[in-house]
Amino acid sequence: MDYNTEKGFTLLEVILAIALLGIIGVAFSSYWSTSTSALEDIHLQGLAREIAYNSVEQLQKAGDNLDEDDNFDLIISNSISEENENLKIDGVSFSKEVSASDYQDGVKEINIKVRYNQSQVNLSLLLADKRELD
Repeated sequence: MDYNTEKGFTLLEVILAIALLGIIGVAFSSYWSTSTSALEDIHLQGLAREIAYNSVEQLQKAGDNLDEDDNFDLIISNSISEENENLKIDGVSFSKEVSASDYQDGVKEINIKVRYNQSQVNLSLLLADKRELD
């Protein structure tokens, strides 16, 4: 009797191994795609926040540099009109809208909206005329 003593995998074992690797590959690629999308969203949200914080700094700087005879409302209004703009960063368009309303005498409520893709970051703060506080 002559038996084949060669060792190796049968065709069925090879097909099952390839199918298993394919299933694992599809699952991994789906995970990778979702993770990449989430990281991109986090990156864009961080950029939008940074744009909003830069506007806050500019408005605070304008409010801090007032002379005794400067009009707080007028200076803040002019600064706000300069802050409304459209930007393009990393190929993504950002639209920044800054508005102000009177909160009380010498205090403005500032609202900053930064829009990108179908998302938006909102930032609200109170900005006081420091001369009124002294």
